[in-house]
Amino acid sequence: MSSFIKNAGGFNLDEKSMNSELFRSVVDGYVFSLMKNNQLVELYLEQRRSRSGKVQAPNEALFDHIISVYFNTIGTNKKDVIFVPVTINYDRVIEAEAFPLELLGESVRRDTPFKILKQLIFAKKQVGKVMIRYGQPQSLQENITKYLLKNNLTATTLVQKPELQKFSKKLSEEMSYCLVDNLIVMNTSLIATALLMHRRGISLDLLD
Repeated sequence: MSSFIKNAGGFNLDEKSMNSELFRSVVDGYVFSLMKNNQLVELYLEQRRSRSGKVQAPNEALFDHIISVYFNTIGTNKKDVIFVPVTINYDRVIEAEAFPLELLGESVRRDTPFKILKQLIFAKKQVGKVMIRYGQPQSLQENITKYLLKNNLTATTLVQKPELQKFSKKLSEEMSYCLVDNLIVMNTSLIATALLMHRRGISLDLLD
């Protein structure tokens, strides 16, 4: 699975590699190249799906790298960065079979060729609707300007690591709030909730 993602243009930022100064420099250079050429980058603020189904706190190193590279870029090469929050709502989750087991505490199973093939076959079946909602695009430069005015700071102060981390955390949390605002309660969720509230059965009177 990792080879497929790499061939498709994806790259992984694991914690062990991020401890290497050389690796961080390579990532910064790659991110700068993407920004310079107006390339799109898809990232997940939560990094992984939560077992509870609730939105987790942002924990994406690449998001911090993008902001850091933006501040370290000088001259005419500096371009604004636009973040577009995208929320995807499913009628039926592909990992529905493994999800209940994970809620009971079972460890997440790694992807195998057989598992990927099974998911591809499942994807051809009728799995209901998929609702995609786009949030309001957020300009990094505009958010920086608002942050500086609100906190009475200068650009020189914001470049310092502690303050830059605060700004990055605040902006990522705002992106997460936007994702939550665009969540849609699907029909399958409503039906599942009703069944869980009446585990002994539902009478026709209640359905009416």
